[in-house]
Amino acid sequence: MSLTKSQRKHLAYLSRNGATLLRSDGTLNRRVLNKLAEAGLVKITPGGTTAKCPRSGVDVFTPGPDTVAITFEGRVALARETSR
Repeated sequence: MSLTKSQRKHLAYLSRNGATLLRSDGTLNRRVLNKLAEAGLVKITPGGTTAKCPRSGVDVFTPGPDTVAITFEGRVALARETSR
């Protein structure tokens, strides 16, 4: 698989951050992240929390930033690209 310059940049950014969970707060392009996720190179976990409202007893969802983790396949693809 050949990565575009933008995909390579995004994967390298995730990899430099220890390939650990990272807040997707607009720092990374969401469209590119979605394409990387479709290819299995990153895993996107939806953010947010659900808590029960004490007054009504209804579950309330508070949206939050998603977390993004580079997968093993993503590290392999990045290594292949940078070793050319």
